[in-house]
Amino acid sequence: MIHSVNLYDVNLVDLVKRESNNNNNNNNNNNGSYGDYVKRLQHRWMTQYERARFEETENETVKQLFAALKQYKRRDFCGDENEPNGLIHGDFRLDNVIFDPTQHKIVAVLDWELSTIGHPLTDVATCALFYVFESGIPKHWNIPSSPSSSSSSFTNFTGLKGLPLRTLGIPSELEFLQYYLQSLDCQASLFQHFSFPIRDWNFYLALSLFRNIGIFQGIYGRIKQGNASNPIFSLQLFRMLIQYLADVALQALNRADLFQSLQYSALVQSQSQSKRTLQQIHAAIIPLHLQPFRDLFSKNFYQHYANLNFFIQAHVVPETKKYALFYSNPKNKWKIYPGMEKLKETAKSLHLWNLFLPKEYPEGAGLANIEYAPLCELTGLHPAITPEVTNCAAPDTGNMEVLAKYGNAWQKEKYLKPLLEGKIRSCFAMTERDEASSDARNINCKITRTQDGKYYVINGRKW
Repeated sequence: MIHSVNLYDVNLVDLVKRESNNNNNNNNNNNGSYGDYVKRLQHRWMTQYERARFEETENETVKQLFAALKQYKRRDFCGDENEPNGLIHGDFRLDNVIFDPTQHKIVAVLDWELSTIGHPLTDVATCALFYVFESGIPKHWNIPSSPSSSSSSFTNFTGLKGLPLRTLGIPSELEFLQYYLQSLDCQASLFQHFSFPIRDWNFYLALSLFRNIGIFQGIYGRIKQGNASNPIFSLQLFRMLIQYLADVALQALNRADLFQSLQYSALVQSQSQSKRTLQQIHAAIIPLHLQPFRDLFSKNFYQHYANLNFFIQAHVVPETKKYALFYSNPKNKWKIYPGMEKLKETAKSLHLWNLFLPKEYPEGAGLANIEYAPLCELTGLHPAITPEVTNCAAPDTGNMEVLAKYGNAWQKEKYLKPLLEGKIRSCFAMTERDEASSDARNINCKITRTQDGKYYVINGRKW
């Protein structure tokens, strides 16, 4: 019941605390050797797999997987010098933790027999495997019913793939990983190693699956020798499980980059392969509270909503801590955050620019007000950054609308064009002598129509 607990409040935060606390002291830890953990992991489980084969013909998919993992060139960091190290649990999953009975808080982490010094993201990948497993066990496996722990181990390989996560209230894989990174203390030594997006995420998932293959091949070998703790499982069943894990691992390793899959075009392409209709795909894009209105939204809206959600998670969220740190320095009060222009260029490349302008204006996104409102909800999640980098910040939006509707040719060329391009900003200034601010609620001047209706009389003091 993965959605019965709040993953935003538990689980990953515990991982962060454990890894960052141990990162600086790992040289004094006796839990395994110190060095390139990934290479050690590959060697250990391939050796386990080979020893448990008993001269049988090697599974070709497993062979391909091991070769692909061995040849994979990691892009984020690689080698002893750059490898982050922490105390690794080795099998960190929801069913290996104990929760407080009254709070969404972990009080104990169990089963430390695989713990060692190693790469923190391997633990995170193990915890996230339910995103790559199908939502049910294949019926042709014919798994016998048993109250034993061995029987329950097969349910560890049922997951969330293909389920409407947003509708169920379950964080997406991207949100899951992003929350882990957000939970890292930006001052901790671990933080300097991680950037978003993590370009090798698929590799860590495949590596974790490969570890499971090694474990289950060992169980297979014990069954064959007659030493299995629970002999009710057949050799054929374990062969199917190992094949399944190898297939899933290769698919994970070779799939599209997770951090592009939330863009609309890639999302439609990937979801269409699972024979979903466009209406079903659109329903999966928007959150539950917008579902009653989904028939009112155009395809154009769904494109912008998916791309904006991707942009915020992949580009804006990683900047929030750096943005806050920058403006925590009083000397930067009147300076522009250095990463702002790069974010603007990225937003433009995703066509997330001037979203507020309706279809009558070619410079805008062509959205109706009912469609622009949910986008404002998204940009409002990070109000200090997102509205500005999508050129949808007040008072610019209102000023651009006024100029677009009522400005003359000179005003449009002088002010509207650079505003639409994001080259200048604007302000809303009061012209009353006693109200030198932009708060229109404080206006003191009164305007009344004359009795004949021909004129207006303004009473007050103006500059």
